Amino acid sequence: MLDVYRANVSALGAATAMLNWYRAAGRDVMVSRDFDASVDTPTMIIWGEQDIALGLPCLDGTERYMRDLRIERLPGVSHWAQETRRKR
Repeated sequence: MLDVYRANVSALGAATAMLNWYRAAGRDVMVSRDFDASVDTPTMIIWGEQDIALGLPCLDGTERYMRDLRIERLPGVSHWAQETRRKR
């Protein structure tokens, strides 16, 4: 799995693009005017319980912003849930 990420980040301009995505995402949150708005679209969050970057407490209160929310917690799965879970 790490070989794929290493190859992708090594491509010319890729590391900058990856970091810029996170920078832009944070900026969008900070300019939001309506922090109490809810999401009307049915939403499912898949969360690895062993995520060291974003712990389980990050989910606390999410249901306040989603009208139709389903959370699937995956035990023994890391931040990269799709890759970790696929191997089982």
